[in-house]
Amino acid sequence: MARMTIRVYRMDRHGTVTEDRGIVSVLPGDEPPPATSALPPCACQRCRGLRTGPDHGIHADDEAPTLGTVSMRAAASWLLDQPTLPGRETLRLFDQDFRLFLSLVIPHIERMTGGRPEDDATVQAALAGVGEARRRLLETGSTGLTTEFERVKRVASSVMALCDHFEALIGNGAADHERLP
Repeated sequence: MARMTIRVYRMDRHGTVTEDRGIVSVLPGDEPPPATSALPPCACQRCRGLRTGPDHGIHADDEAPTLGTVSMRAAASWLLDQPTLPGRETLRLFDQDFRLFLSLVIPHIERMTGGRPEDDATVQAALAGVGEARRRLLETGSTGLTTEFERVKRVASSVMALCDHFEALIGNGAADHERLP
């Protein structure tokens, strides 16, 4: 019986390993994880339910959301660097992950900018990025693979931009305890 083994560990946003679960084996016939590159939410009952909307909890002790920016930036960067067209299913999965990430990070950035001076350049840039991401989320899919690739690349660009804005807001003292969903 073939088995897959992986090493499972958690890192903080600086790349330091904070938890090492060691080698984990997966046997054939085990239920596969969902087809997504996004990280799972924390283990609490509230987060395991509906993951979007105002009721989604952001937990101060949750390290996975910080890694979410790293993995989403890596996924967006990979897609943007592709010299050839990926397959339709690959594009669909990236689009799904990017849209979920944006639907969670947009309101989070808006909360982080609230109460800060309107003339703050970091706030203005972040809100401009949020506006552009919202416009890109409204674009409809295409039946043509090349056109669809270009649309998903625009969404990926918004993922990269909002990761940058999130990190800039944290760097400027906007709620250091906040984490991305």
